[in-house]
Amino acid sequence: MKLNLKYDRNLGLKLKDKIAKGILIAFTAVSILVLFWIIGYILYKGSYSKKNVSSNFFIEKNTILPLDNLSEGGGESAPGEALVFIVNKHVKVDGLDVAQLKEFFTSARNPKWGFITEQNLNASVYALFPQDNQLAVKASSLLCGGEAYGASVNFEKSDDAVINSVAKDNGGIGFVSASSLAAAEKNRKVKILEVYYRQLVATSKDKSPSSIAHSEILRGLDNLSAQGLRLADYREVESSNLAPIEIQRPVSKFLLTPAFLFTPPARSGQWGGISHIIVNTLLLVFFTILISCPIGMGAAIYLTQYAKERWYVKLIRLGVETLAGVPSIILGLFGHVFFVKTLGLGIGFASAILSITIMILPTIIRTMEEALKSVPESYKEGSYALGSTKLATIFKVVVPAASTGIITGVILAIGRVVSETAVLLYTLGSSYQLVSGPSSSARVLSQHIYLLFSEAISFEKAFASAAVLIIMILAINLIANSLIRRMNKMQID
Repeated sequence: MKLNLKYDRNLGLKLKDKIAKGILIAFTAVSILVLFWIIGYILYKGSYSKKNVSSNFFIEKNTILPLDNLSEGGGESAPGEALVFIVNKHVKVDGLDVAQLKEFFTSARNPKWGFITEQNLNASVYALFPQDNQLAVKASSLLCGGEAYGASVNFEKSDDAVINSVAKDNGGIGFVSASSLAAAEKNRKVKILEVYYRQLVATSKDKSPSSIAHSEILRGLDNLSAQGLRLADYREVESSNLAPIEIQRPVSKFLLTPAFLFTPPARSGQWGGISHIIVNTLLLVFFTILISCPIGMGAAIYLTQYAKERWYVKLIRLGVETLAGVPSIILGLFGHVFFVKTLGLGIGFASAILSITIMILPTIIRTMEEALKSVPESYKEGSYALGSTKLATIFKVVVPAASTGIITGVILAIGRVVSETAVLLYTLGSSYQLVSGPSSSARVLSQHIYLLFSEAISFEKAFASAAVLIIMILAINLIANSLIRRMNKMQID
């Protein structure tokens, strides 16, 4: 009977052990899955974008804009009576609708490509001189509606001159007669724009949807009349006061392009890339670690190798642990009051570095202190037995033996630096320009993401910047782990 009870008790303990182990495995699996899901979601949203774009024009591959009204079927005029629009190959656009073209040629100010392509690029507009050129006169009437060209338009006397000017100017856009299409295609520095000039209208007011998907039009292009719809030349739509139906089409694009990574930001980050912001982030990390690591290492060595357990040492440790738990917003306020105002450093790079240094010092001190404590006493005793001094023992025996823990502390500090936002809002400013000196206001990746979201500037660019930040942190961790493995292997050998 006793043997049965003992057997039942052991069986129950084994069952409990298996249940506990299963629960722990489940918790671990859930944690890993959540972590991978978060990282994967941000990387996906930051690298790929798909959204619906509204337009009043039907997207079709027309490279010629007739100067005369089109028939209902969309027949084109003779080549000599039509225009071809060309653009420099640096401009990331394949086609424009007539409304956008009119905006370029009638704008009183110098137009910018950023509103269409998000490139920080000025548009240089070129047109044929209307005098003694009937086609140029018709083009002026079409693009300007009888008004004068915009003040920023540059005039050329021939098609070849327009092509050459657009080719030389990175933001160039212009038009030539359709008879010069072959000459424009031969120039490798320009490309032919698609021109969208037809709009969708209802043949009856009773059958007039407010919007329609672009794919639906393509599927029923031959049966539009049966659906109570038709494609009309925009001039007919304007002259007849017809209401164009909004066309929805999906647009997808890859966000982490070389242009995004290697071009500077503009218009508060709405245009351009993040090259300046990446450099600012790396500079902030470098100078903060350069200042904080020697201080943290010195403090950790003193606390573990020299200081005795007295009241002031306990007070120092209590202060370090308390400072580690202080919210970063409070450290930001302290940095603003002390470094920016009291010391007169102003909002800039120097104030930010000093404030971040204070913030990460507790992390560095505590991790390095634990790393130094983990070194066996036998290492030090062996060094002393060989006649080494205490200082030589610390730097030649203890510190190398604790190097993996020290590197771990540095990694944690770097992660805290690149992810910090609150401190930098009060000390670094928010300029998206490249850092030019200690008093220069700047912006780093974490700040940039926060400002893009909070000010609703661009959610796409915010996710793309977040993806870059995650990739940067992963790269730092991979490099650090590789160093730790190599150092451990060297110690074993």
